[in-house]
Amino acid sequence: MFERASMEAKTGSGDIGAGQASTDICPKCGLTRADLYQNGHMGCAFCYEIFESEVLHALSRIHGAVEHIGKA
Repeated sequence: MFERASMEAKTGSGDIGAGQASTDICPKCGLTRADLYQNGHMGCAFCYEIFESEVLHALSRIHGAVEHIGKA
């Protein structure tokens, strides 16, 4: 779900986002960014905040949007 290659292609580098703090490890459970890319699973609820940019990118890629709009 969280492939590094697709993130690099989107940003043009290994950086996840321009001007974004690079948090590579969850302080609660110890999950690293590399672990997330390798197994595709969060380690705890706090990981969703730490790796928010990856979650939003994956949702956008899978569902086409990051917010539910409802019936049109």
